[in-house]
Amino acid sequence: MADRHRTTTVDVFDVHLASPWLFSVFMGGGFVGAALSAYDTVPMGPVTALASFPALVTSLLYPVLRRLFLVRFDAEGVIIVRPLLRRRVPWADIGGFRFVLADSDTESWQIVIHPAKTAPPGRLRPPWTPGRPVLARFSGERVDHPRLPAHGALFHQFARHGLGLTSDPQPEEWQRAHVERALNTTTAPTN
Repeated sequence: MADRHRTTTVDVFDVHLASPWLFSVFMGGGFVGAALSAYDTVPMGPVTALASFPALVTSLLYPVLRRLFLVRFDAEGVIIVRPLLRRRVPWADIGGFRFVLADSDTESWQIVIHPAKTAPPGRLRPPWTPGRPVLARFSGERVDHPRLPAHGALFHQFARHGLGLTSDPQPEEWQRAHVERALNTTTAPTN
């Protein structure tokens, strides 16, 4: 196991990335409210319980969910942390990163790990895990200024291992400009 002091963690929480989880928590709160109301365990009617419990449960669990969208870098590779999923990708299997359109939305972009040419087939996408190894997600080609430090921290870690934006497929000009801007926004981590 890698030394804790040599591990760098980047918080990549974004509403686009977390929206399915937030929706699930909201709906779960609704079911809890309905069940408690049906058994008369709360002093409110069913409409009030259905209206208030989802918001209450979501607001209480939001700080917990916020800490479950991380990317960790250590000497062995990259660890992508999501609720109920932790995916490790060794540095030898990584060829860099690239920008791709999200499968479900043509306006959302993802920053994903691009496999190395020597990576065994299927290693980055085992059959039991959904999709590509997604590092971060954002909407549209115009990246918000507050996300630049997080993206810069991601890109700096790849640069420390001699990796960067891949040229297969050829990146668009805004993608190259975003990587350059993000790298210049943050200082390289020292740990």
